[in-house]
Amino acid sequence: MVRLPVDIIVTRGTPATRAAMNASATIPIVMAAVADPPGVKVVDSLARPGGKVTGLSSFMTELQGKRLELLKEVIPGIARVAMLNNMENPATPPIWEETRTAARTIAIEAEMLDVRSQEDLGRAFEAAATGHIGARFSWGWTASYKRTDD
Repeated sequence: MVRLPVDIIVTRGTPATRAAMNASATIPIVMAAVADPPGVKVVDSLARPGGKVTGLSSFMTELQGKRLELLKEVIPGIARVAMLNNMENPATPPIWEETRTAARTIAIEAEMLDVRSQEDLGRAFEAAATGHIGARFSWGWTASYKRTDD
Protein backbone atom coordinates (compact mmCIF):
# COMPACT_ATOMS: atom_id res chain seq x y z
CA MET A 1 0.00 0.00 0.00
CA VAL A 2 2.84 2.35 0.79
CA ARG A 3 4.21 1.98 -2.75
CA LEU A 4 0.85 2.72 -4.46
CA PRO A 5 0.93 5.55 -2.94
CA VAL A 6 -2.19 5.98 -0.82
CA ASP A 7 -3.40 9.06 1.03
CA ILE A 8 -4.39 7.25 4.24
CA ILE A 9 -4.17 3.77 5.77
CA VAL A 10 -7.04 2.38 7.84
CA THR A 11 -6.18 -0.48 10.19
CA ARG A 12 -7.94 -2.78 12.63
CA GLY A 13 -6.10 -4.10 15.66
CA THR A 14 -2.70 -3.56 17.18
CA PRO A 15 -0.59 -5.76 14.85
CA ALA A 16 -1.99 -4.10 11.70
CA THR A 17 -1.54 -0.61 13.15
CA ARG A 18 2.05 -1.33 14.13
CA ALA A 19 2.77 -2.79 10.69
CA ALA A 20 1.42 0.35 9.01
CA MET A 21 3.47 2.55 11.35
CA ASN A 22 6.61 0.60 10.46
CA ALA A 23 5.85 0.73 6.73
CA SER A 24 5.61 4.51 6.40
CA ALA A 25 6.76 7.53 8.32
CA THR A 26 4.51 9.92 6.39
CA ILE A 27 1.14 8.33 5.50
CA PRO A 28 -1.56 9.08 8.11
CA ILE A 29 -3.07 6.04 9.84
CA VAL A 30 -6.61 5.72 11.19
CA MET A 31 -6.82 2.80 13.61
CA ALA A 32 -9.87 0.93 14.83
CA ALA A 33 -10.26 -1.62 17.64
CA VAL A 34 -6.82 -1.12 19.16
CA ALA A 35 -6.72 -2.07 22.82
CA ASP A 36 -4.94 0.52 24.99
CA PRO A 37 -3.27 2.56 22.19
CA PRO A 38 -1.01 4.51 24.58
CA GLY A 39 -0.03 1.32 26.40
CA VAL A 40 1.01 -0.44 23.20
CA LYS A 41 2.72 2.76 22.05
CA VAL A 42 0.79 3.53 18.88
CA VAL A 43 -0.27 6.97 20.20
CA ASP A 44 1.05 9.32 22.88
CA SER A 45 -2.36 9.60 24.62
CA LEU A 46 -6.05 9.19 23.82
CA ALA A 47 -6.66 12.93 24.20
CA ARG A 48 -3.69 13.94 22.05
CA PRO A 49 -2.53 11.05 19.87
CA GLY A 50 0.35 12.97 18.30
CA GLY A 51 2.30 11.64 15.35
CA LYS A 52 0.54 10.20 12.31
CA VAL A 53 -1.90 7.80 14.05
CA THR A 54 -5.43 8.56 15.23
CA GLY A 55 -8.65 6.61 15.50
CA LEU A 56 -10.68 4.50 17.90
CA SER A 57 -9.75 2.50 20.97
CA SER A 58 -11.57 -0.68 21.92
CA PHE A 59 -11.00 0.12 25.63
CA MET A 60 -10.29 -3.55 26.26
CA THR A 61 -7.84 -2.96 29.08
CA GLU A 62 -9.85 -0.23 30.76
CA LEU A 63 -13.09 -2.24 30.83
CA GLN A 64 -11.80 -5.62 32.04
CA GLY A 65 -12.70 -4.99 35.67
CA LYS A 66 -16.26 -3.94 34.87
CA ARG A 67 -16.74 -6.92 32.55
CA LEU A 68 -15.67 -9.33 35.28
CA GLU A 69 -17.95 -7.61 37.80
CA LEU A 70 -20.88 -8.03 35.42
CA LEU A 71 -19.97 -11.66 34.82
CA LYS A 72 -19.95 -12.29 38.57
CA GLU A 73 -23.34 -10.58 38.86
CA VAL A 74 -24.79 -12.83 36.17
CA ILE A 75 -23.13 -15.98 37.59
CA PRO A 76 -22.82 -15.25 41.35
CA GLY A 77 -21.13 -18.56 42.21
CA ILE A 78 -18.43 -18.30 39.58
CA ALA A 79 -14.98 -19.04 40.95
CA ARG A 80 -12.79 -19.42 37.84
CA VAL A 81 -12.67 -17.78 34.43
CA ALA A 82 -10.36 -18.33 31.49
CA MET A 83 -9.23 -15.76 28.93
CA LEU A 84 -8.68 -17.23 25.47
CA ASN A 85 -6.13 -15.11 23.59
CA ASN A 86 -2.81 -15.01 21.79
CA MET A 87 -0.07 -13.72 24.11
CA GLU A 88 2.06 -12.85 21.06
CA ASN A 89 -0.36 -10.04 20.21
CA PRO A 90 1.19 -6.91 21.80
CA ALA A 91 -2.21 -5.83 23.15
CA THR A 92 -2.81 -9.06 25.09
CA PRO A 93 -0.28 -8.83 27.98
CA PRO A 94 -1.68 -5.56 29.42
CA ILE A 95 -5.25 -6.84 29.03
CA TRP A 96 -4.29 -10.08 30.77
CA GLU A 97 -2.62 -8.23 33.65
CA GLU A 98 -5.73 -6.08 34.14
CA THR A 99 -7.90 -9.21 34.00
CA ARG A 100 -5.83 -10.94 36.70
CA THR A 101 -5.84 -7.87 38.93
CA ALA A 102 -9.59 -7.31 38.54
CA ALA A 103 -10.35 -10.99 39.12
CA ARG A 104 -8.38 -11.03 42.38
CA THR A 105 -10.36 -8.07 43.73
CA ILE A 106 -13.66 -9.95 43.34
CA ALA A 107 -12.36 -13.35 44.44
CA ILE A 108 -12.29 -15.00 41.02
CA GLU A 109 -9.36 -17.07 39.80
CA ALA A 110 -8.32 -16.17 36.24
CA GLU A 111 -6.43 -18.46 33.87
CA MET A 112 -4.86 -17.60 30.51
CA LEU A 113 -5.52 -20.03 27.66
CA ASP A 114 -2.76 -18.97 25.26
CA VAL A 115 -3.77 -19.88 21.71
CA ARG A 116 -1.23 -19.02 19.03
CA SER A 117 -2.23 -21.56 16.40
CA GLN A 118 -5.10 -23.79 15.39
CA GLU A 119 -3.37 -26.70 17.12
CA ASP A 120 -3.57 -24.85 20.45
CA LEU A 121 -7.38 -24.62 20.39
CA GLY A 122 -8.07 -28.22 21.37
CA ARG A 123 -5.61 -28.05 24.25
CA ALA A 124 -7.14 -24.78 25.48
CA PHE A 125 -10.71 -26.07 25.44
CA GLU A 126 -9.67 -29.31 27.14
CA ALA A 127 -7.90 -27.32 29.86
CA ALA A 128 -11.04 -25.23 30.35
CA ALA A 129 -13.27 -28.31 30.53
CA THR A 130 -11.09 -30.23 32.97
CA GLY A 131 -10.11 -27.18 35.01
CA HIS A 132 -13.61 -26.35 36.29
CA ILE A 133 -13.60 -23.06 34.41
CA GLY A 134 -16.92 -21.30 34.96
CA ALA A 135 -16.62 -18.99 31.94
CA ARG A 136 -14.38 -18.65 28.92
CA PHE A 137 -13.97 -15.42 27.03
CA SER A 138 -11.83 -13.65 24.48
CA TRP A 139 -11.48 -9.96 23.72
CA GLY A 140 -14.92 -9.83 22.16
CA TRP A 141 -16.27 -11.12 25.45
CA THR A 142 -18.32 -13.81 23.88
CA ALA A 143 -18.59 -15.64 27.15
CA SER A 144 -19.63 -19.23 27.45
CA TYR A 145 -20.23 -20.85 30.79
CA LYS A 146 -21.54 -23.99 32.35
CA ARG A 147 -23.36 -24.37 35.63
CA THR A 148 -21.53 -26.45 38.17
CA ASP A 149 -22.51 -27.47 41.65
CA ASP A 150 -18.97 -27.29 42.96
